[in-house]
Amino acid sequence: LVAVTPYTNLVHVFTSGFNVAIAPVKPMGKLNTPFSLAKMAEAGTYEAPPSARRSSDFSPLQLLALDACTNCGRCQEVCPAYASGRDLSPRVVVQDLGRDMRGNEGVDVFTKGVIRETELWACTMCNACVSACPVFIDQVDYIVDYRRTLVSENRLDGKKRLFLENIARNNNPFGLPQRERQSWLVDMGVPTVKQNPGAEYLYWVGCQSSYDPRGRNVARAMVKILKAARVNFAILGNDELCTGEPVRRMGEEGRFQELALKNIESIRRAGVKKVIVHCAHCFNTFLNEYPEFGAEFQVIHHTQLISELIRSGRLRVGGLDQRVTYHDPCNLGRMNGVLDAPREVLKSAAGLELLEMRRTGLNSFCCGGGGANVWYQVPERKKIGVIRMEEAKETGANILSVACPFCITMFEDAMKTTGDTQLLVKDIAEVVSETLTE
Repeated sequence: LVAVTPYTNLVHVFTSGFNVAIAPVKPMGKLNTPFSLAKMAEAGTYEAPPSARRSSDFSPLQLLALDACTNCGRCQEVCPAYASGRDLSPRVVVQDLGRDMRGNEGVDVFTKGVIRETELWACTMCNACVSACPVFIDQVDYIVDYRRTLVSENRLDGKKRLFLENIARNNNPFGLPQRERQSWLVDMGVPTVKQNPGAEYLYWVGCQSSYDPRGRNVARAMVKILKAARVNFAILGNDELCTGEPVRRMGEEGRFQELALKNIESIRRAGVKKVIVHCAHCFNTFLNEYPEFGAEFQVIHHTQLISELIRSGRLRVGGLDQRVTYHDPCNLGRMNGVLDAPREVLKSAAGLELLEMRRTGLNSFCCGGGGANVWYQVPERKKIGVIRMEEAKETGANILSVACPFCITMFEDAMKTTGDTQLLVKDIAEVVSETLTE
């Protein structure tokens, strides 16, 4: 029996424990790095990025993980893509790849139909599957490796191609001029690092809040808070580029590393060691991915800073007679454990009643905007954002508070889809800002 077990479906009896023991230890929000652009530039040789077309193209540890899967289905149960009716089940992806690996035919997984392109683009990379897996399988790693192959072969639809072209030309996904990052903030009296070289904090505004009118409201609220607390801060202005977070998750690794290296150098030149961000995606990328490329600054999410300003007495929050429920962004809560600060901020407003959704904290449900999904459309029976909005409405709240501009975009899109006007979607900074007296 022991001799034949490796050739049966019971192989996971041995491989599961082995995988738990030797699975790579890395932050949940950090993707693998297949090559180093900096080392290529230093050597003067630019090799073609590795391409994953067969199950055998994965690393030995990834292959072990495929054999470790117990087919328990926990990953599928928590997957927002699966819940919305998209063409994706992380359980099926791992099981199909595992069967193909054991068949050892060495055939292209796309040609053979082992993996479908629609599966790969359906993933929001929320890491709910990774968090739920009892044997430490990283399902997202397989998906991003195959996405990289599709990008390298230009197997993209118009929206994905336009997104990458906008980044390449204008360093932002909107394709808008770089000068527009700074102009409207300067009109508010926000200094750049050149105007305030002694700033204690660098406020990283991000693409969504630099260009999107709705996102700008979050930045305005944050500026009001920083000024009310007399925080010494500045912005990079036109020197700020996209962090590359959605670029990397789309599968364009080279462009991501190029943006990362440029941003790290800009922050180094500014001489600032503390960076404030209100985008959970930027937060995760700065915290978990930039250090590999030389970043040496401290990143602080705006909810963490606001919480500290309130505790220290530098910021006095007024009253707000509202019922509020809070949505934990995947990149902030599940991936990085920032759970208490946002709630502490909301609870500081007198009269505010905080109501929790049934899926919250580390078990929060995705808004649907991760994995670069906000920049293209995915066929689905029911929008992921609509599912989450319904959970928010169950609490009886009249405000859905968030801590990421992508969550705002996805939830307000969900409201347009359903025609629902019962809930207001507001960033925590907007909630706090409205309680401050001028």
